[in-house]
Amino acid sequence: MTLPMSWNEWAQHDGVGLAARVRKGELTAKELARQAAAAVAKVNPTLSGVVELFDDVIADPAKDAPISLARLPACPS
Repeated sequence: MTLPMSWNEWAQHDGVGLAARVRKGELTAKELARQAAAAVAKVNPTLSGVVELFDDVIADPAKDAPISLARLPACPS
Protein backbone atom coordinates (compact mmCIF):
# COMPACT_ATOMS: atom_id res chain seq x y z
CA MET A 1 0.00 0.00 0.00
CA THR A 2 1.32 3.42 -0.92
CA LEU A 3 0.82 5.98 1.82
CA PRO A 4 0.46 9.72 1.23
CA MET A 5 3.10 10.68 3.82
CA SER A 6 6.38 9.29 5.07
CA TRP A 7 6.38 8.17 8.71
CA ASN A 8 8.74 11.03 9.57
CA GLU A 9 6.29 13.52 8.06
CA TRP A 10 3.36 11.80 9.83
CA ALA A 11 5.11 12.06 13.21
CA GLN A 12 5.55 15.82 12.81
CA HIS A 13 1.77 16.46 12.82
CA ASP A 14 -0.81 16.30 15.58
CA GLY A 15 -4.50 15.69 14.84
CA VAL A 16 -5.18 19.36 14.16
CA GLY A 17 -2.25 19.52 11.74
CA LEU A 18 -3.44 16.43 9.90
CA ALA A 19 -6.98 17.84 9.68
CA ALA A 20 -5.55 21.08 8.28
CA ARG A 21 -3.80 19.12 5.53
CA VAL A 22 -7.13 17.53 4.59
CA ARG A 23 -8.84 20.93 4.63
CA LYS A 24 -6.14 22.38 2.37
CA GLY A 25 -6.59 19.49 -0.06
CA GLU A 26 -3.06 18.13 0.48
CA LEU A 27 -4.58 14.71 1.19
CA THR A 28 -8.07 13.27 1.40
CA ALA A 29 -9.90 12.05 4.49
CA LYS A 30 -9.71 8.55 3.01
CA GLU A 31 -5.93 8.77 2.59
CA LEU A 32 -5.61 10.03 6.17
CA ALA A 33 -7.79 7.18 7.48
CA ARG A 34 -5.69 4.62 5.57
CA GLN A 35 -2.47 6.09 6.95
CA ALA A 36 -3.89 6.05 10.49
CA ALA A 37 -4.88 2.40 10.09
CA ALA A 38 -1.36 1.61 8.84
CA ALA A 39 0.08 3.43 11.87
CA VAL A 40 -2.06 1.29 14.16
CA ALA A 41 -0.89 -1.87 12.38
CA LYS A 42 2.71 -0.71 12.76
CA VAL A 43 2.72 0.06 16.51
CA ASN A 44 -0.23 -1.78 18.04
CA PRO A 45 1.50 -5.17 18.33
CA THR A 46 3.85 -3.51 20.85
CA LEU A 47 1.35 -1.18 22.52
CA SER A 48 -1.82 -3.28 22.46
CA GLY A 49 -3.78 -0.04 22.71
CA VAL A 50 -6.28 -0.44 19.87
CA VAL A 51 -9.05 -2.98 20.26
CA GLU A 52 -10.87 -2.55 16.96
CA LEU A 53 -10.68 -0.68 13.67
CA PHE A 54 -13.77 -0.14 11.56
CA ASP A 55 -12.78 -1.05 8.00
CA ASP A 56 -15.99 0.40 6.55
CA VAL A 57 -15.20 3.83 8.02
CA ILE A 58 -11.57 3.65 6.88
CA ALA A 59 -12.87 2.95 3.37
CA ASP A 60 -15.41 5.81 3.58
CA PRO A 61 -14.61 8.29 6.41
CA ALA A 62 -17.77 10.32 5.75
CA LYS A 63 -20.01 7.26 6.11
CA ASP A 64 -20.93 7.75 9.76
CA ALA A 65 -19.88 11.37 10.21
CA PRO A 66 -22.39 13.27 12.36
CA ILE A 67 -22.06 16.31 10.07
CA SER A 68 -20.97 16.75 6.50
CA LEU A 69 -17.19 16.80 6.24
CA ALA A 70 -17.60 19.68 3.81
CA ARG A 71 -19.12 21.77 6.61
CA LEU A 72 -16.31 21.28 9.13
CA PRO A 73 -15.10 24.59 10.49
CA ALA A 74 -11.66 25.76 9.47
CA CYS A 75 -8.87 24.45 11.63
CA PRO A 76 -6.90 27.01 13.65
CA SER A 77 -3.51 27.85 12.23
